Amino acid sequence: MRPRYLLRVLSGVCLAVLLSEAEALGQESSAAASPEEPVAAVADGRLASDANSLRALGWAVAEPSWRLPSFNLEDDRGRSVSSSDLDGILTVVSFWASWCEGCEDELRALQALHSTADEADLMILPINTMDRKSRAAQIMEKTGFTVPVLWDKGLGREIGVVGLPTNYVVDRTGCVVALRYGPIEEANITKVLRILGRESPNQPC
Repeated sequence: MRPRYLLRVLSGVCLAVLLSEAEALGQESSAAASPEEPVAAVADGRLASDANSLRALGWAVAEPSWRLPSFNLEDDRGRSVSSSDLDGILTVVSFWASWCEGCEDELRALQALHSTADEADLMILPINTMDRKSRAAQIMEKTGFTVPVLWDKGLGREIGVVGLPTNYVVDRTGCVVALRYGPIEEANITKVLRILGRESPNQPC
């Protein structure tokens, strides 16, 4: 093959490669310049800004949300509470024990929340787990805790509770939408409930 002819062939190949690369870059630029899609909703319908607010408050967002297993537990007053009682009402579920560090502060925060909350709008379910009822009663008396306490029969183990206290927020459709490991403060949980109480998920969990 003559050198001049070879040069023309190579030049043509290089030009084709350059055009191909230019076309690809143009497609990428066009895609980058196109309007972005709206921020995707998280936690089954809550906007990303709300999820970020929850994380800033020290809460994890359940993505996707999930439903508590069916349960029927007795409280310290001999009354029965079942999972169906949570339907239609925002609920704070708190697993605690007399021996856990931070649980006394947890009970005081829940008591303060209970004293200011409208029972028609908020349910508080403190569940005593891995504990003796007599010791739990002592802590309840010490902290002035008057919210009915449920005695766990394996629910905590079933949903994977390993550290105490552990808190869950269940929305009005019965979906767990946020959780926190460690004690809460009244101001903190009040802000969380204000965020989660603004709207219901678009889809059930």
